Amino acid sequence: MDITLELVKDYLQRISRGEEKISPAILGEFEKSCSDALEKQFTKQAWRLRMSGVGKPLCQQQLGKEGIEEELDYSTIMRFIFGNLIEAVAIAILKGAGVEVSDEQKRVSTEVAGETISGSMDLKIKGVDGTKKIWDVKSASPYSFDKKFGELGGYSSLKKDDPFGYIAQGMMYEHADGDKFGGWIAINKSNGEWAMCSVPEDTEDEKIEVIDSVTRKITALNDINTKFRKFPDQLEVHKAPDGPIETGNRLMNPTCSMCGYKKHCWPNAVLHKRVSGSNYRKSFVWYTKLVKRELD
Repeated sequence: MDITLELVKDYLQRISRGEEKISPAILGEFEKSCSDALEKQFTKQAWRLRMSGVGKPLCQQQLGKEGIEEELDYSTIMRFIFGNLIEAVAIAILKGAGVEVSDEQKRVSTEVAGETISGSMDLKIKGVDGTKKIWDVKSASPYSFDKKFGELGGYSSLKKDDPFGYIAQGMMYEHADGDKFGGWIAINKSNGEWAMCSVPEDTEDEKIEVIDSVTRKITALNDINTKFRKFPDQLEVHKAPDGPIETGNRLMNPTCSMCGYKKHCWPNAVLHKRVSGSNYRKSFVWYTKLVKRELD
């Protein structure tokens, strides 16, 4: 177990036994962080290419640059607020546990392909070897916590499925700041578990790949001849004992379903309980075309 996690868990155990109190200094910093989190979500920001977004698909960046408004429902805004608040709690707990934390919300910037890209790092942690590493705090669903950040996941698992561009974000922080990106501190927002997902020691090649990718993206964004291409939808197929059955419905690509521009690209999209599959606990999915609402 990482020494940071050991300190955090021991600290929280002592709190549960009434053996610890939070210092006025940490409490004051926490209050300021919570205030800043609310102000951030209540302040409309103009689009620009940020480190937190460089790993997202080109199509999303194109629509943002064009000034197309994202359509975010109220629950999405609440998730953003929860993420900011959990980040503030995590930093307060790390400090209370005796972890050497610095550079909270440090603004960094770097130039790529003639464009200045900026971002705000969550924090740095000084390790037992005396070196400081950049860490990003993430609030995670139980599935994401287990399969990406926790013991069942890890860096390789996250790399295989990284729709929000977490790896590109971290590598851009490292490129701009100079200190190495250490990874992610993930907190399960369902049960409060902590995990630290570390990046491998040698990621220089991957950082170069990220910079090359960002360069190509900026070039494409600045080229008026770059065509807009949204992710294709797919035909829904029900797996039946006698063979597959085409429902006639079309499912939205998972990347599009998490995008704030989906109604721009798919104006007739419908959120509906999945038609295909088992009847037990069917999830809600986005359909680009819904002609059959239940199986016969």
